[in-house]
Amino acid sequence: MPSGVWLAFDKCVALRPRIRRMFDSPIVDLVQDPDTLEVFGVIVEQGGVRRALRARRGVVMATGGFENNLAMQRDYGGLQHAQPPGTPANTGEPIKILQKAGADMWHLRNRGQSAGLWPAFRFPGRDTAFQRNLFFQTFSWLDLAGDDTRFGNETAEWRLTHYKENAHGEWIDTPHHRVGRMHMIFDEVTRQSTCLVMKIMTWNSIVEGYEWSDDNAAELAAGWITSADSIEALATKLGRDPARVAETVREYNAACAAGHDARFGRNPQTLQPIAKGPFYAIEVIPGIVCTGDGARRNIESEVLDHDGRPIRRLYEAGELGSMFSDLYQNGSYFTEAMISGRAAGRNAVRLTEWAD
Repeated sequence: MPSGVWLAFDKCVALRPRIRRMFDSPIVDLVQDPDTLEVFGVIVEQGGVRRALRARRGVVMATGGFENNLAMQRDYGGLQHAQPPGTPANTGEPIKILQKAGADMWHLRNRGQSAGLWPAFRFPGRDTAFQRNLFFQTFSWLDLAGDDTRFGNETAEWRLTHYKENAHGEWIDTPHHRVGRMHMIFDEVTRQSTCLVMKIMTWNSIVEGYEWSDDNAAELAAGWITSADSIEALATKLGRDPARVAETVREYNAACAAGHDARFGRNPQTLQPIAKGPFYAIEVIPGIVCTGDGARRNIESEVLDHDGRPIRRLYEAGELGSMFSDLYQNGSYFTEAMISGRAAGRNAVRLTEWAD
């Protein structure tokens, strides 16, 4: 926040002057033998000009996933209107480079996102999403599906399972991404008392320095939050059926009065009615934490071809081509990044320097 691990890694690199860093130089292709597939270097683009950089020993691809490529999210995961809370730079081009290089691919489409799909907000002019607050102070709110009904226990602590739920013995993504257009409906109590976003876990806040207002007033003034004096008027502004939305809120408020949510079993301590106007709504989208897709690799971080053989001098580390697919264990991506990066680096420097 920024991460202490990242700061430590960055410091270690800075202390080694022999390590040359080149920014604003995206890789656009690999230089390789068309027959053996052996990799000799990379093609980068600098200021609109392409340059060929020779690798003395090997190339390590450690460029992240495709969280911020909506076309790939639709093609591989069936997601609509998804966006990452993290870096906007993970747009998936290295996956296409590895495909062209003859690498075998894995985890491009699994049953779900490995790290889960977290409720998030997105707005025009921003390349990444704001992650919804995980620790609400007030609970006079509900989540509305595309058919104007509730679809689950809104205040369940899904963060503990990275937004996975156990369905008949199988862990799958929670339903936020498959309920159509989704809105969070809340009242003046929640608007004034609880900041809607996590300030410490998103690119917008940490890197770009956007300070979301504690009472959400600035975002309301900016038009990011829709408001109305009645639930029916709010539904009309959202393009929803006023009668259906009002009935959903009435049913929820009745559960609050009874102290029991018979439909979804929401914790009684979070059953606070949506009662004090004005009333508000904000659209919720799937927030993509990370993807684990990429080239298949072995324990030595060597990239494998379609026959399971290593492509000589080509390595892969971190989130790109992660060994994790459907299920995420807390801390596993960081650990894998260190393990796979170490293996890739050690193996690459042990190679004999490529000669003309």
